[in-house]
Amino acid sequence: MLDLYRASRELTMKEFQLQTLELIRPHIPFDSAWWAMATEIEAGRHRIHDSYLFGLTENFGELASMTSGNNLIARTCSRTPGTSFNFTPEQLFGDAPTAMLIRHSDVMHLLCTAWQGRIPQLFTFLGISRHDRKSPFSEDERRLKQCLMPHLADTMQINRVMHIASIRAGHSNAKSAMAVVDELGTLHAAEPGFDPHVRLEWPDWEGPFLPPALQTALAHNQVHHLGKQVRIRFDRVRELTLVTIARRAPADALSARERAVAEGFASGQSYKEVALHLAISPATVRHHLRSVYEKLGVSDKGELARMLREDDLQFGEQRR
Repeated sequence: MLDLYRASRELTMKEFQLQTLELIRPHIPFDSAWWAMATEIEAGRHRIHDSYLFGLTENFGELASMTSGNNLIARTCSRTPGTSFNFTPEQLFGDAPTAMLIRHSDVMHLLCTAWQGRIPQLFTFLGISRHDRKSPFSEDERRLKQCLMPHLADTMQINRVMHIASIRAGHSNAKSAMAVVDELGTLHAAEPGFDPHVRLEWPDWEGPFLPPALQTALAHNQVHHLGKQVRIRFDRVRELTLVTIARRAPADALSARERAVAEGFASGQSYKEVALHLAISPATVRHHLRSVYEKLGVSDKGELARMLREDDLQFGEQRR
C-alpha cells in the first residue's frame, strides 16, 4: 500500500496507472485491465473518458461509452459503488450489450468495481480480467479488490493533484490557480484558490461543473477565454484538460499587435528591428508603444519588460 501512495506522488499520470496495475497483479493475477473515469450524464448512462487500457483493444473505451447505459457491467457496478462484482462468462456473454463490448477482447472472467467520490456524478471504474475460461476469480480476490478500490481512487486523485503541482513548480508567481476537468467540464481535482477565482466572474457558481461559458469554450477547443474579471487557459492532458485561471492583468488590455510590439521592444530590439520583424513602419511601432505605455502605466523599457515578464510567469504566454 505504501508503494501505491508513493507512486501516486512520484509518477506521471500514465506511469502511475501502469505501475499501480503492476503492483496489484502479483496479488490478483489478471491478463487485461480497463481503468477509466466516467461522468453520469443521465440516470444510468455515463460518458467514459480518460480510459487507460492494459491488454485490450484501443476501441474498448469507445465501445464502453456506447453501451454504458445498457451493458451489464456498468449497470451493476454503478448501482452499487464500492462493491466489487465477479462476472462469469455466462453473465458476460448472456447480455447482448456486454457481449458486444468484450467480443474482441478475449475477456472470460471480469472483476469490476465502480467508486463514487465526493462528486456524485463522477465515477472511477476499474475492471481486471482473465482470458482463461478455467481461471475464475475467487471470493478472496473479489474482497481484496473491493478493499483496494478506495485507495486506488484516492491515489488517482493525489496523482492528479501532484500533476498540477509539478506544472505549478514552473510558475514562480502563484497568482493563478489550476484544476483538472474532463471534456464535460466536471472538476476532478482543483487547487484551493480555484473556486474563489471562478466566483470573481460567476459569483453564484457552485460546481462540480465549470460555468456554462467555460463548458462552451471547452467544447469548441478554445485555448483561452477572457472574461470581465478573469482570464482562463485550457491545456489538454490526454483526455483531460488542465484549466488555469487568474485575475485579468493590465497586459490583457493590449491588442495582439500591441503585445507583439511590446514584447519585441522589451526584449531589446530597436524600433527599426521591431518594425522589420512585424513588417510595419518605425512610426507605427512608436505609435503602438505610446499606447502600450499608457495602458500599462509604465514609462520606460525596463518597467515594460518587468510587467511582461511577471505576466508570463503568472499565466504563461498570452494569446488573443
